[in-house]
Amino acid sequence: MKKLSALFLGAALLPAAHAAWQPGLWQAKFSTFTTFAATCSGDVMDHPTLERVPGTVMADVWVPSGANVDLPQYTYTNPFPGGSPWNWNTQNTGWGYVGQMRVVKGATYTFGKLLDDAARVIIDGKEVINHSTWDVFAWGSYTAQETGWVSFDARVWDGSGGKGACSTWQGIFGIAFNTIGVTTAAPTTNWIKRLDPGDGSLFRCDDGLGSRTK
Repeated sequence: MKKLSALFLGAALLPAAHAAWQPGLWQAKFSTFTTFAATCSGDVMDHPTLERVPGTVMADVWVPSGANVDLPQYTYTNPFPGGSPWNWNTQNTGWGYVGQMRVVKGATYTFGKLLDDAARVIIDGKEVINHSTWDVFAWGSYTAQETGWVSFDARVWDGSGGKGACSTWQGIFGIAFNTIGVTTAAPTTNWIKRLDPGDGSLFRCDDGLGSRTK
């Protein structure tokens, strides 16, 4: 009994599992969701298509109306080892992204959306974009209260026809941000893609073992 008690005591003293942070965001494809609202409420982490990617990648992939969306040039391949290519469906496709974004105290992060059809962005619990009209620019801002990592959640959805980044942002980005207070789509050089460079300096996500909010 003493040996058994010692074993339980040793187990109790073991440190709790901690998150192993990786660059990028978790992505899930909600291909059976038929509405933007359903895409926004979808559970990314428990979805069978869960994949780690650099950022909100499918917001940037443009597919013309009537194009064969299964062609390889309309997929985005994850540059990290083990990554998979993904495709837009012909219609009613949603994408969800969750993880953390690094921010600097006092900086205002302005997010913009110019894509077909819809997008929602929530950073540090604040909804900065929730817009469902295609080919119309929308923006919102968030000011960081501290330097460090905050929660990030973005959703992208298309009903039918053309998909992804469009108009003057076509082929560049469908969702972007800046820290210089710009609230117009042009010029595109004022805006930054939401892609981590690969070192975890902008976006990061955990391996599921630890907290996703600390």
